[in-house]
Amino acid sequence: MMNEKVTQSKKIGNYLIIAFYGILSAVFCVLNIRTVTDVFGNPNLTGGAQVIEQLNADYPVQFSGKYTFVNLNGLVNRVLGHNTMNDIVKLNNGYLAVVVEPTDISRQAENTIRLRDVLAAEGREFLYVSTPYLISKYDDQLPTGVADYSNANADAFLEKLREAEVPFLDMREYLRTKTDNPYELFFHTDHHWTPRGAFYGYQGTLEMLEELLQVEIDSRYREEQYYQEDTYKDWFLGASGKRTGRYFAGLDDITVIYPEFSHSIEVSIPSENVVRTGSFREAVLDYSNLEEKDLFGKNPYHVYIGDQYPVVTMRNPEAPVDKKILLLKDSFALPVQSFLSECFTQIDALDLRLYTEQSVYEYVQDFQPDIVIVMYNPFMLTTESVYEFMK
Repeated sequence: MMNEKVTQSKKIGNYLIIAFYGILSAVFCVLNIRTVTDVFGNPNLTGGAQVIEQLNADYPVQFSGKYTFVNLNGLVNRVLGHNTMNDIVKLNNGYLAVVVEPTDISRQAENTIRLRDVLAAEGREFLYVSTPYLISKYDDQLPTGVADYSNANADAFLEKLREAEVPFLDMREYLRTKTDNPYELFFHTDHHWTPRGAFYGYQGTLEMLEELLQVEIDSRYREEQYYQEDTYKDWFLGASGKRTGRYFAGLDDITVIYPEFSHSIEVSIPSENVVRTGSFREAVLDYSNLEEKDLFGKNPYHVYIGDQYPVVTMRNPEAPVDKKILLLKDSFALPVQSFLSECFTQIDALDLRLYTEQSVYEYVQDFQPDIVIVMYNPFMLTTESVYEFMK
């Protein structure tokens, strides 16, 4: 009898929440009726297809109270115990993730092996770094009925590289030497690893580079005791959080890690006509992403470098290793390339989702790097174009 009363009370509570949410939805619809009437009253739009296209374009941008609505929507979904919202999955441990579909990685592997072969013929080194996906290979924390293939795709791809004897670093395995809980190296509301996770990734990458380039780098460049940390509490709502609101999974802290020592570094971002010169904090870090707490308008993760750009060049003539690195990367590499800038005299970083001026091979001929690093998250395996290196 008691269980029946509790169940009935819960049902009533859920009905009240749904009713309240319905009222709020109606209020927001009324607040935004002007956007709809403006589109339907536009004499330049002919036909229903154009009207719908324009409405889809204008409504999300001009939506009055959009962020309040997203936050309330997330709160309602949390209270109702939902584990999915706007294609975001809340894992059993509260982390937000995007699941990945099965992918045929054959072409991606073939192109990577070919790039290694071409570089080897020219006497250049190559390294593939597979950064970890948020959903752990060893403890996926997925809700019942939800499947993810990010790790299966990565396993299949790395096996192809292993068979071809391509040097690679599986960061999932390396990070197991650092922690028993890989989730603590990720944000709750974002798909990226934290600066702490990225710093460990930098350490692992540096070990591989020392081996491949046959160099030895002083321990102060890798040991945590020579780095400082600044923590911003409840300062970050990640990409997944922006789609589900601040109440669905809460907010994240972000801890910025930077060396207490520093050379004079030059960071150039040609697409933005930006050149920054100075210490690591002055040239590499972009504090405009942290100056104010703006959950929906800022991305504190981009304190490293500033954002995702087609090309970023980093020059450090005082670095201990006079080597050139060409880094093909996604956003997971932003803090890693930042840390590497203290160690190597020249780093050029290309994001092939944005860079279209030359093929990678043509860029190599111009830049003449000692090593080419491909540093991709398993999600990138779903985009074949970023593995088109020769064109």
